[in-house]
Amino acid sequence: MNVLFVCRGAELLGVEYLSSFLKRAGHRTELLFDPALEDNLYFKNPFAREFRLNDKTMKRIERFNPDLIAASALTGTYLKVRKLSMELKRRFGVPALIGGVHATALPEMALNDGFDMVCRGEGEEALLELVTKLEAGKGPGNTRNIWFKKGGKIVRNGLRPLIQDLDSLPMPDKDMFFRCGAFTDTLYVMTGRGCPFKCTYCFNHFYQKIYCGLGNYVRRRSVENVIEEIKLSQKKHNVRFVEFLDDTFTLDRGWVEKFCAEYGESVGIPFRILTHPATVNKKILTQLKLAGCRDIAIGVESGDSKIRRKVLGRDTTNEQILKAGASVKNAGINLQLFVMFGVPDETPEDMWKTVELVRRIRPKKVGASVFYPFPNTKLMEYARERGLINAAASSENEAGGTGSNNQGSYYYESVINHPHRMDAENLKNLVPISNAFPFLHPLVKRVYRKDLGRAGEALGLVYVPFRNPDRAARKLGEYVNMWIASRR
Repeated sequence: MNVLFVCRGAELLGVEYLSSFLKRAGHRTELLFDPALEDNLYFKNPFAREFRLNDKTMKRIERFNPDLIAASALTGTYLKVRKLSMELKRRFGVPALIGGVHATALPEMALNDGFDMVCRGEGEEALLELVTKLEAGKGPGNTRNIWFKKGGKIVRNGLRPLIQDLDSLPMPDKDMFFRCGAFTDTLYVMTGRGCPFKCTYCFNHFYQKIYCGLGNYVRRRSVENVIEEIKLSQKKHNVRFVEFLDDTFTLDRGWVEKFCAEYGESVGIPFRILTHPATVNKKILTQLKLAGCRDIAIGVESGDSKIRRKVLGRDTTNEQILKAGASVKNAGINLQLFVMFGVPDETPEDMWKTVELVRRIRPKKVGASVFYPFPNTKLMEYARERGLINAAASSENEAGGTGSNNQGSYYYESVINHPHRMDAENLKNLVPISNAFPFLHPLVKRVYRKDLGRAGEALGLVYVPFRNPDRAARKLGEYVNMWIASRR
């Protein structure tokens, strides 16, 4: 069977795993990739045209002759992925399926939006079973994880157990995104699935709930399996940097120790990880440094302990954060902090505590954002209860299109009716710059509560490289490559 994947904006590792899983079973896959040159979640380019299905693209799809449209979307990309999927469904007369976090959170909405089926949760086994049935001329039936409409009513199949042995999965199909220019010399890797923490603004607590009793939620590939993937990619592509996308890379210290020993010996190229301040210590950081770790990103989110604990669900103290930050820097590893402004109940004074905490830690770089209420998260419900999201805005938000940019993203403006929205947006733009240039700190304190007008918009553009200069350079390179690939 021929399955055409549709996605937008960036390389999606989940789609790569689905593609390789289907290919191993003898099916054919292809990718329709919208590079999102005009608004790719990181920055907007008003001079770029919106991606459209031109004659050249349609001829390529016609040659592939899809039997199923399989879309994948984040909240911020849902609107345009849906538009593309519906046009392909109409032109080719084949069913359209959607999966991913957004569709898992809002399956009824996706079905009412024209999708024939929704894949909730982990998709490899569910998609293969569905494709096998469709190829045999059958309907989805009782395929677990798959929701669909029958006689105007929604059939809600239950979830299958989570895949426990991640090594049993084939290596992700990187080639499909490489051809689109979505990555160049940076390899994006996931060493595991699931996160044990329950931050209120993140989807993980929602996934933990729906998968309760269906296997261990946090799982990890073997070190050997991860190293094998990197080596395979090195042979095929010019890999110079590895970015591990796991939410908490240092969760299992025994695994990390083994990884560091093997990675340092057999790979050795620089890499970046994300982690939690409670899971790092001097020993593990020394091993990471020796293995080639160049950058570590840690989520702080707020400098106010009450906001962190009661609103964000992050039970860490300032002392833990300061200690973790100092340990990373003492190990000779570049430190990046993630902070968030404009969360419910946050006052300007609370926001300034975040600025001061960043100033005390003095990281190499800061990733600052405004709070975005993702569907089915506890913090979205809390914001709704607080009257910060009205019914119309809530509906638009769930469709992935809230804000003047008509696109859901925490890199742009606040989308809730926060009483101190302006302050949050100003600090989102100012903090990365003041961290890079500390002498600007007094100026930031004087102006962050003022209406900066067009100057604020300009700062929004200026701040992008200061959020993470190295990553901004890589993303810019990928942006250029995606533009070149889209012109072929």
